[in-house]
Amino acid sequence: MVVASEQQTNENIRKHVDVGDSIIPQDSVPKSKTEPADSRQDSDAPKGPAGSDQDVSTSRLLLLNLLTLTTIISFLWSGLTINLIQLINYLTVRHINFSLFTKINYCLMYSAWSQVIALFDWFFCTKLKVYHARKEQEDEIFEEHSIFLGNHGYELDWIGAWLVTDKYGQAAACKAMLKSDLKYLPVVGWSWAMSDQLFLDRNWEKDKHKFAGSMDQMLRYEPMVVTFFCEGTRFTKEKVEASQKFALERGMVAPKYHLIPRTKGFVAVMRHIKQRKRENPNLKIWLYNAEIAYEQSGAMNIGDIIRRGLSPVGHVYFERISIDSVPDDDKACAKWLQDLYLSKDKLQEHFNQYKCFPGHLDKRFVDYKPRLASLFNWTIWTLYTSIPLVYLIARLYIHYGTFLVSLVMSIFFLLSYVYLSYIIHQADVSEAEKKTITSSCTKTAKRAAT
Repeated sequence: MVVASEQQTNENIRKHVDVGDSIIPQDSVPKSKTEPADSRQDSDAPKGPAGSDQDVSTSRLLLLNLLTLTTIISFLWSGLTINLIQLINYLTVRHINFSLFTKINYCLMYSAWSQVIALFDWFFCTKLKVYHARKEQEDEIFEEHSIFLGNHGYELDWIGAWLVTDKYGQAAACKAMLKSDLKYLPVVGWSWAMSDQLFLDRNWEKDKHKFAGSMDQMLRYEPMVVTFFCEGTRFTKEKVEASQKFALERGMVAPKYHLIPRTKGFVAVMRHIKQRKRENPNLKIWLYNAEIAYEQSGAMNIGDIIRRGLSPVGHVYFERISIDSVPDDDKACAKWLQDLYLSKDKLQEHFNQYKCFPGHLDKRFVDYKPRLASLFNWTIWTLYTSIPLVYLIARLYIHYGTFLVSLVMSIFFLLSYVYLSYIIHQADVSEAEKKTITSSCTKTAKRAAT
């Protein structure tokens, strides 16, 4: 049992900041102690595989765009098949054997999500390193109910979370607080809606009654794995300025690299979970201070990754915290969360200086290799989608010629493009980033159609 308070968090970071501390991987510490610019600042230089400074060739960029488009098409059309099986499982098995329902649903969700995991793991060559505040946490993570309190500095955060949890065999188990509108989105939203995600209207009067029932439902999963992005939205220059103005007006200390966390939902969740622990002392639930950062500034948004062929290099830090260290009083609980996000600034400053986080490097990520399971799923679903499409195109070409083939392919790609555009519209993405992502896929779709 590891009990870590917020004060211990700050102390751990202060101890590990020293370059001489053996806990920092020596091959991760640059020879210069000069602090570089914040990794979130924009950069226009394309990066090669694994974050190198080599320019990406035109042929590789075209290949990556084609693979991205293929994955989008496969994810969309295979996802409808998966949704249908999920619905049958939800309406039947769930009411007979909940444990069996969760196992079947996990396999179905992994079959869908692994296509995206394969795209970034195998084709964009994303690399990740995971650090633990204590070495013993390496084998304890995901063993019991877990709530991860993450930062939201990059659009790529959710993909990084999938890639990391995939190595622990928990990629499809993760749950989160999501916008209510998302549950109506085909494939992605329908899948989440049948997996007991917590959907919020972002209106406290409507949402305050949802937390207790949703947490009780999540606790039925073994284990429960939930991620809370308490900042409520993604870190941008405009939003951090608004956050700092909010803090100044109220006499608060504002984080430098994070937004002020929204505390009402967290307080409601803690209040309910502590009540459940009092009713059942054997209930084991842990909090995790989770911080993610990428070496390339372009990893801030998926549009840059697609457009420039980036191979992101990410770093993730986990610190296990006893839920008993969170105060019972609502105001003190809110202050505890605000202090935690101030301590996250120290982690980000450490990363800016050393390009790594303090702590113990997880053995699973010393020699990072993609899992064959994700590539296998990607291949199966790509064939499932591509073979009927190629057969249809061949039949149309034989009987009707080039014009109808072009028309059918254009309609097929257009539907996939509309779906991607809708997802981006629903996501918390800036207009400039939306245009970058959609324009990259549109150009590739036009090339493929011609």
